[in-house]
Amino acid sequence: MSVFGVAKYVVKADRIGENIALIPKFKKWMKQRPELFGTMKSYEVYSQQIGGSFGGFLEIFEYEDLGEFQKSFGAVMQDKEYLTKWWTEMVALMVPGSFSIEVWDRVP
Repeated sequence: MSVFGVAKYVVKADRIGENIALIPKFKKWMKQRPELFGTMKSYEVYSQQIGGSFGGFLEIFEYEDLGEFQKSFGAVMQDKEYLTKWWTEMVALMVPGSFSIEVWDRVP
């Protein structure tokens, strides 16, 4: 049964357009890095429409099981290109302290 990594964050109001423009570029990079994301079953991004904090985003990463998620996440968090380019760029768009990541399991 699949598990889902769920990243939640709020983007600064004046930077939402930049974040939306960055998402397709990040998806393209992910496809070019199968050693990091090859076991990922799906990846989707959602923006908040009503309620909660304005500028909210969810990124949902689907993996076959917790082990596959941990393996991929561990490799990503050690990847120099991700840390120096992508993570740095994404964090600059976020409201400080708004980022969190959780792992969810489907209830049968």
